[in-house]
Amino acid sequence: MRMNQAIKIQTRPQFAGIPTDNLSALFRYCNRHYFNNELRPSPGFRLTFSRSARLSGCFTYCLQTHEDWGIAISSRLKCHPRALVSTLVHEMIHMLAHQRFRETGDKDLLDEEEKPGQPFVNRGHGAFFIGQLEQMNERFPHLGLTVKSTFGDHLYDHARIAPARLMLVPICPLQGKGMVYRLHERAELNWSHLRATAQAMHGVSDIQVVEVPGQLAEGFPLLRRDNAPRKNMKRRVLRHFASKTAALLETAGVRELTQTPAGARITRNPSECHIPSCGNTPASHLRIHPAGHEPESYRHRM
Repeated sequence: MRMNQAIKIQTRPQFAGIPTDNLSALFRYCNRHYFNNELRPSPGFRLTFSRSARLSGCFTYCLQTHEDWGIAISSRLKCHPRALVSTLVHEMIHMLAHQRFRETGDKDLLDEEEKPGQPFVNRGHGAFFIGQLEQMNERFPHLGLTVKSTFGDHLYDHARIAPARLMLVPICPLQGKGMVYRLHERAELNWSHLRATAQAMHGVSDIQVVEVPGQLAEGFPLLRRDNAPRKNMKRRVLRHFASKTAALLETAGVRELTQTPAGARITRNPSECHIPSCGNTPASHLRIHPAGHEPESYRHRM
């Protein structure tokens, strides 16, 4: 029992000897190591993990006073120390901008609008933010800071990303039109339910299900656990469906899931598949600012 516990502790994801589920300790480490302890959290500042799969990180603050309220990090980054710390530092740069604004009143620090001759990606990611990002990357290249990040990039431990299942729906094969849906991780592979979903969404029942490395499933609409469409899910068509899905079927680690007459699941080599599959990550996990706000607060999302 003690040996098993020791093994578990040794394999627990860490960064600089700090467990990745200890955000407070990681924040203190990053503040000391990357910001020279310049960051001074406002009263009530909170560090939390979120259940979001769409956003890797989010910094919230008060619209009136610009006091920082907190930083939330997607819980699925716990298994990826470098990605978690890179995301945390990204949000801490936003925090630094608002702290300096409170101290100086200089609105340029907030990067709210584009300035002639200065770098600007989107609101919150302008000259100040990009300048800090470039300085950090030059001094600490292991951070790999970016304005926009992709789940499953070089900062992630691919061995810790669970495989995912995708349902491919060829809507009009002659025109190369179709759509791809991601199955809920806990959903049963219920073929009749999946075909019913394809019929309801697109008027076709011919489907294909493939298992792919998890990072390749990012950005596709997620079905409910019972394989039904989510409420208000829009009917969409994936651009270049035929070429994207054909390319994915040739990717290492992709396999087709098939149904035998008895209902058992078997797999076969993707080269034998006849229906195209999804391509590379289409819309993945982007750092976005801003993506939404509450009446009295604002969020820098990532």
